[in-house]
Amino acid sequence: MRLFLPRSALLAACALVAGCSTATPRPSAKAAPADVDRIVYEIGPCRGTCPVYSVSIVADGITYFEGLQHTARSGRVPADGTPSLFAAVRDRLARVRPAHSETISHPQCTLYATDQQVVTVTWMGSNREPVSLAFDLGCRDERFAELRASLSAARRLLPVDAFVGRATDF
Repeated sequence: MRLFLPRSALLAACALVAGCSTATPRPSAKAAPADVDRIVYEIGPCRGTCPVYSVSIVADGITYFEGLQHTARSGRVPADGTPSLFAAVRDRLARVRPAHSETISHPQCTLYATDQQVVTVTWMGSNREPVSLAFDLGCRDERFAELRASLSAARRLLPVDAFVGRATDF
């Protein structure tokens, strides 16, 4: 003999016996950092001899540097990385990660210096579309100070100085 209970009775029993919740989780504006398993951090060209490179790091720590212009190493080479480094970079960038791909450049900035590099960060996960943030370093508005600081801090965490040939920051 089968026992049929109304849905409300099942939910109440579940909550009492198993301690489960019947509340529906609300979607957040920003996805949780745990849904990211690869980050690509790219520095684009400037009007001079700025180093142009990208660093790719995955959750298990596998890291590659790719020197494109004005770097001590050209091409794609393995770099030192660990799962804890990935987590540190991911967590440092989590606050500035947009919900959808975004570019912040001249039209959005009131204080703007020309011919600067663009930093592009791309977050990737196996169950989601990649999301990118491109920030023009010529944008000097105070409202982007936290974004600039987060990008700079993440850059300092990544193993690039030896490949670039000098300490770099912005």
